[in-house]
This record gives sequence, C-alpha cells and structure tokens, in this order.
Amino acid sequence: MKNRTLTEILALTLIIVIWWVASLGLPSRVLPSPPVVLEYIIQDFVEGNALFHISQTLFRIILGFFAAMGIGIALGVLMGTKRFWGNFFGTWIMVGLSFPDIMWPILAIIWFGLGEMVAFLSITMIVMPSVTVHIFEGVKATDKSLVDMAKVFRIKKLSIIRRVYIPMLMPHIMSTMRYALAVSWKIVIIAELFGLSNGVGFMLNFWYRKFQVGQILAWALMFIIIMVILDKFVLDAIEKRAFKWRPEVKL
Repeated sequence: MKNRTLTEILALTLIIVIWWVASLGLPSRVLPSPPVVLEYIIQDFVEGNALFHISQTLFRIILGFFAAMGIGIALGVLMGTKRFWGNFFGTWIMVGLSFPDIMWPILAIIWFGLGEMVAFLSITMIVMPSVTVHIFEGVKATDKSLVDMAKVFRIKKLSIIRRVYIPMLMPHIMSTMRYALAVSWKIVIIAELFGLSNGVGFMLNFWYRKFQVGQILAWALMFIIIMVILDKFVLDAIEKRAFKWRPEVKL
C-alpha cells in the first residue's frame, strides 16, 4: 500500500512538473502555470460560489450513476441467466452502444426542455448499455458448476443470484463502477454545457465565453480532484469490503 501511494504521488508530481515547464514557454493566456490556477481555485471558493456549482454537478452524477448501474446490473444478470432475454435485449443494447453519445443531451433538451432531465437521461442512456454488456459477459463467465450444484439442492433462483452470481460478479461490478463514474462526470459536463444554468459545465462554458483559460483549468481541476477523491476513498473502501475475504496478491 505504501509503495502504491508513493508511486501515485510520483506520477502526480511528474504531471505538475510537465505542466509547469510547458507553461514557461507559453503565454499565460494560453497555458497558465499551476500557481496561477491555484489562485483561481482559492478565489472561486472564497469569493465565488464554487461549492454550489460543484454540489449541483455531483448530485446529477450520483443520480444518473445509480440509475445506470441499477438498470445495467439487473438487465445484464437477466440477459446472462435467461437466453430468451439475452437474445431479445441484445439488439437493443447494441443500438444503445452505437447511438452517438452527443445526441442524448440534444434529444433530452428537445423532449424535456432545459432542466434536470437533460443530465439524468444523458448519463443513464449512455452509461447503462456499457454496464449491461460488462455484467452480461461476467454472468456468462460464471462457474456453471456452482449454479448446477445450487439447482440440485433446489435453491431458489433469487438466492442463486444473490449467493452465487453476485459474489462472482463483484470484480466486474467494481471495474464497471469505476468506468461508469468516470464517464458519468464527462457526460454531465456536456449536458450542463448544452442546457443547464448551473454546475461545473455551466461555469466552464461561462469562462470559455470570456476566454479565461486559467478559470477553465481551475474548474476542471477542482472537479477532477473531487472525482479522484471519490475513487480513492469511496470506491476503494467498497472494493476492500467486498473482497476482504480474498487474500492480497503481491507481485
């Protein structure tokens, strides 16, 4: 764990150094240095309303994320355990994966106007098909001998899903959660750019119109830090709890 933390700190330091060196050879209006961006971040928190806009974006991400994960996991398990539903929904999922992502915010604005449904529908419809495919593939890779043994002992279907499929799907679920969270915040930023009057995406659009690269980087960096914290402290904690029975493998 200590080696992993040191490696991550080294990687982060290298990114900052490269950014700083690059900023020395470019005008500040093109690429401000890290200290300049840090000043903007402090200013936005002290004098501005950074917490409000960040909280609005986080709320939309969490809402869409849980909807996409819930529907995707349920649909993936259903498709993996029932061949009929696998064949039936397979075409729908492929259509969802092939549908241009940028179209969902546009359609949501046309259908529901400028409101919260833009972000919610966009995240759910873009993320859910990928979650479904990951879980579906995980169900197909499940050890069938355990399922057959459970059926021999006449264990109910729901118990088989809860005690056999879900534990074996946890690696797929955790990797899918990280993917879904990373994609969700990118989608919500686009949705806020298109059709919402608050949030991080709205502020990025605001400063873009004023050609303030420093503020654009400041808002992007603020939210990136928050998402990294969620990944490191929330998802890592869930993963440790889910796999506490599994011995750690050291390479």
